[in-house]
Formats: sequence, C-alpha cells, structure tokens
Amino acid sequence: MLLGRYGTPDGRAEYLRQIQEWEAAARRLRDKSGSGAFGRTVIEVLLAFTCDADQHYRRADGTPTEEIKKIMCALRAVKEMYGHTLARDFGRLALRVIRERMIAQGLARTLINSRIGIVRRAFK
Repeated sequence: MLLGRYGTPDGRAEYLRQIQEWEAAARRLRDKSGSGAFGRTVIEVLLAFTCDADQHYRRADGTPTEEIKKIMCALRAVKEMYGHTLARDFGRLALRVIRERMIAQGLARTLINSRIGIVRRAFK
C-alpha cells in the first residue's frame, strides 16, 4: 500500500494512521477482500452529507443553525485521517481510531459520543 512520498508530513501522517489501525485491531492485518459497490472516497461521502445538512439545518429566516458547526467539528478528524480512503474501507476499526483520537484530545465522553453519532449518520 502506498503511504505517500517518503519524508513528507502527509506520508508520515498516513503511516501513523495505518499503525493506529493495526494496533486497534490487536496487531492483526485487516482483510481487504470486501467488495463494495461504489468507489467513493470518504471525503466524497462527507461532502454529500455536509451539503445535505447545510440545506436541512436552517432557521426560518434561512440562516444556518449551530448544528452545522457541530457536524463540521465532528467530521474534521475523519476528513484528516481517512479522507482519501474508499468509503467501503471505513468501518468499525476506523471509527475506533477516530474515537481514540478524540479521547487523546481530552474531550468529554458526552461530546465524543455525540460526534461519533454524527460520523455514523454521515455514513448511513
């Protein structure tokens, strides 16, 4: 698997993400044989979700509600860590890595649960 150009910040970030997934899976390699119908990337799924949310979460006067900010904050880590991967490869293991990142940032449990719920909605 190509991790990016050696020695670049992007390559290093991808390497660290892969190591986190490996450790979250009890140091076992993932089975990549899953056959998905679509070749959409995670960033494409997130873009479609945020566009729909931006239209849906509006006040009567047309201004956006605070829910849009919550959605953007919740999806930021997903975009940074998994934006270039195929959406069919984003599963429980990836969600666990995202959750662990939020825990490491010192976020409260209720906030983490709320953000994980938003991520799940984005992929439904």
